[in-house]
Amino acid sequence: MSLGTYPATSLTKAHTRVDEACAAIEDGTDPRELFAKPDALQSICEEWAEREAGGLRTGADRCAALKRSVDPVLGDRPVKTSAAAR
Repeated sequence: MSLGTYPATSLTKAHTRVDEACAAIEDGTDPRELFAKPDALQSICEEWAEREAGGLRTGADRCAALKRSVDPVLGDRPVKTSAAAR
């Protein structure tokens, strides 16, 4: 189970995720379910934007292009289906 990667995940955020995972274990649930990544293309684009776009000069433009072009057409589609549709 991963809590995130540095520097995208701050130490504070990692500590919060550890606390959430411990609470899930105490409740009898699998903490990996808390941090499971959705497999829809839109969620992967949002994850990329959060992790990478901030460091790019054109990051805001790229995010706007993804929201305008990808989300309406392919956003809800699972990644496995999107890759197979090429």
